[in-house]
Amino acid sequence: MNTILNGKWDVVIFQEQSQTPASPGPLRELFLKGVGGLHAITEKASSRVILFNTWGYLGGDKRNFKEDTYAEIQKRLNHGYGTAARKLDVELAPVGDAFAEVKKNNDQLWSQLYSRDGSHPSQTGAYLAAIVIYARIFNIAPERISFNGGLNASTAAKLRTASAVALRNGSSTPGKVQKLQP
Repeated sequence: MNTILNGKWDVVIFQEQSQTPASPGPLRELFLKGVGGLHAITEKASSRVILFNTWGYLGGDKRNFKEDTYAEIQKRLNHGYGTAARKLDVELAPVGDAFAEVKKNNDQLWSQLYSRDGSHPSQTGAYLAAIVIYARIFNIAPERISFNGGLNASTAAKLRTASAVALRNGSSTPGKVQKLQP
């Protein structure tokens, strides 16, 4: 908390461990309470807050929801982060929506977004997350970003396109967010 208060940050990004905002009931309430407290501290520091809406696990959250799927955990994540963003009137970096956009268009590339554990990102997934966050922070269209993150140009371009769609149409983007600069 002192780091936020004393850091003179332009932007502070909050991300929770995915199972917490994706679990209806007490865990989600704990998430909302925690992010609300952090938001209050960040407001005192006059910093801009962005919530990092995470992606669903490759095979769903079977530990907590026996018949879970990627689509179901992503829907719960979008609901949890979207609720927090609306409640706090803050921006959202819809990384989970970008993962979903890749899945919709290229299932093989989507599976490459994950490391072996099916939860954490690979280099490709980390690139996708970074593009969404960078574009949100700087209010820039992802297609204008030339950095490829060590990926081949074709793959990086596909991920930038998915990022643009997520930032434009993301299910979890609150109304407060400005249009991206072309």
